[in-house]
Amino acid sequence: MEGILFLIGGWIYIWMEMMWRGRTHWTMFLLGGLCFVVVGLLNEHYYKWNQSLLFQSVVGAVIITAMEFITGCVVNIWLEWNVWDYSNLPFNLMGQICLYFFLLWIPIAMLCIVLDDKKILTGDANTSTAKILLMGEGGIPMYIDANTIITSASVLGAVVTIGGVLIAGYKWFSRQNKQDEDIKAMKTELCLLTYGLLACLKGLKEQGCNGPVTEAIDKIEKRINKQAHEQE
Repeated sequence: MEGILFLIGGWIYIWMEMMWRGRTHWTMFLLGGLCFVVVGLLNEHYYKWNQSLLFQSVVGAVIITAMEFITGCVVNIWLEWNVWDYSNLPFNLMGQICLYFFLLWIPIAMLCIVLDDKKILTGDANTSTAKILLMGEGGIPMYIDANTIITSASVLGAVVTIGGVLIAGYKWFSRQNKQDEDIKAMKTELCLLTYGLLACLKGLKEQGCNGPVTEAIDKIEKRINKQAHEQE
């Protein structure tokens, strides 16, 4: 079962990377697979089903976030591979983890728990008319019934939906940041052009040009003073 979880986790992480930025890295497959395996082991050995599925999912999201932070410190900061960077997102820590993706890890951890938990993946052959037979550990038969398939599909659909919303929000936030940076750059360039024009006009005035030149100098200086007071 751990091998199946590893493959599912790896491909989900790869898919998220491709949706988020259009490219990925082989380390993301390893990280996603390891996260699914670790969350699955937690569910089997520690909290089991005496805890709510939501509680287990939040714990799983904490584990995934911690593993993401450790991996980020290694591949991004130490090795300088620059696989990902959350620096432009709010509530980030060193650009390696952020609140947005922690929230996304909750339904993904839920999917892992639903797929891995023995109460769902093993069962009595008489509990459902539609089952898929797998061979579990030690040759023990494992049955995935129709309800399991429906539940897994529902959780996967929720993951895809939430992931799409978060990714769309991230892209919108990035566009807003870029627009703000572009506007700031345009204002800086306009300010430089204004000072350059003012210097040229003052040079003309020193050469004896008055009338429109003096009027233009007065208007530019008034505008500069007004903007300076507005910024205060």
